[in-house]
Amino acid sequence: MPARVLKYEAEKLAIPLANLYTSCITNQNWPSNWKRGEWTPVFKKEDPQGSHNYRPITVLPVVSKVFEQLLSDHISKQFDSHLDPRITAYRKRHSCETTLISLIEAWKSARDNQETVQILSTDLSKAHNSLHPSLMISKLKAYGFPDTLRDLLRSYLCNRLNRVKLGALRSEWKWTDRGCPQGSALGPLLWNIFQNDLTNVISPYMRMTIKCMKLRGTRK
Repeated sequence: MPARVLKYEAEKLAIPLANLYTSCITNQNWPSNWKRGEWTPVFKKEDPQGSHNYRPITVLPVVSKVFEQLLSDHISKQFDSHLDPRITAYRKRHSCETTLISLIEAWKSARDNQETVQILSTDLSKAHNSLHPSLMISKLKAYGFPDTLRDLLRSYLCNRLNRVKLGALRSEWKWTDRGCPQGSALGPLLWNIFQNDLTNVISPYMRMTIKCMKLRGTRK
C-alpha cells in the first residue's frame, strides 16, 4: 500500500488498521509479507566496486513500518529511562553533540585531577547485522519484557526474507538469520537495547585498567 494512500485515506483506514495491529499483538505474530524487505545499497566510502562498502537500507511495506513506529514509541516510553545515558544514538534529546560534550567534560575533569586520559576509538562494522535474535529475546526477558511482547518481537526478527534491488533489477529472495533491518522503525531501538549492557562490562574493565596503571606508577 503506497504511503500516499495511507495519508489521504487515513480516516477510513484507521479502524481496519487498528484491528489488524491488535490481531498481530493478540496472536504474537508478525505477518510474513511484512518481513520481506528490499535492500537498496547506499555507498559509504572507499572503493565503489567493493560490495562491502555499501550500506543495505531495507525498504519495507508502509503498513508494517507504521506498526513498527507505534510499537517503538510505546517501548521507548517504558524503557528509555533504563538505557545507559552514554548510549546516545537514535534517542530523543541525544546526539553526536551531547556525546562530544560529555566526553570533553570528562576529559577536562580527569586532567584537572591530574589523571591520565587515554582514548581507544573503535568502529563496529555492520553493527545492526550482528544482532542475534535469540540473544536479543533473552535480553528482553532479563529486562522484564512481557511474554506477549517478546513473542511478537521474536516473530518480527525471525524468518525474514531480503533481496537486493538495483533500479529495475532484483535478486532472488534470501533468508536472513540475524540482524535488524536498517531503515526500519524498530531496528534502532532494538539495537540500543541489545548493546545496553555493554557498558556494564566496559566500565569495570576500564576501572581495573586504571588501577593497574596507578600501581605500576607507584612501583616505579
